[in-house]
Amino acid sequence: MVVIWVPEAGKFGRLVADGIFPGELQGTGSSLFGSDVHLGNLTPEHMVIITSEKHGVLFLWDRPLMYRRIARQ
Repeated sequence: MVVIWVPEAGKFGRLVADGIFPGELQGTGSSLFGSDVHLGNLTPEHMVIITSEKHGVLFLWDRPLMYRRIARQ
């Protein structure tokens, strides 16, 4: 099984727009929620921001995506 926690694009977009994370916003949306967020190279300091939740919860921890392989026998 593979478990993936989806990032909150709007929150990452705000951190990019505020210059806290390197990256850029792309897309046709006029707001952060309508834009694609492309992160640049992250440093260990950026990882501390992600894991510390200093800027809020950045992932949908309560709604993971789960992929399970079902094999025929």
